[in-house]
Amino acid sequence: MNLNTLFKLGAILLLVVGLALLVVPNEVAKLVGISYDWPLTDGLRVMGGMLLGVALVQWQVSESKSKDFKETAIWSGLAGTVLGFVVLLTAQIGQRYNWVAWALVVILGLGALGFLYYGVLGQGEKQT
Repeated sequence: MNLNTLFKLGAILLLVVGLALLVVPNEVAKLVGISYDWPLTDGLRVMGGMLLGVALVQWQVSESKSKDFKETAIWSGLAGTVLGFVVLLTAQIGQRYNWVAWALVVILGLGALGFLYYGVLGQGEKQT
């Protein structure tokens, strides 16, 4: 998989999750076994809107020819996926959510590996 494909897959995933959090936040909460209330619903909607913004940036990065833009996006993507992976893995080990959240742990882990490959392991030169 090349770097542009990684960014496009990330953008599509963020778009789907962002729209779900924005439009049907309570159903998303139920899906992972979280009891919800109005503050959580509002927080999930805010997070959904933010994820849509990140999806737009990732799509723009995938279309960009700027090496600096892509390098910055690689490092921010790595930071976000690693932090998300650690937080969600810790929560899963503590049995806070149901089995559905394990899929998110796997997705974040795979995303982190992709950004690690292109960023830390020096594969950033192969950006197309």
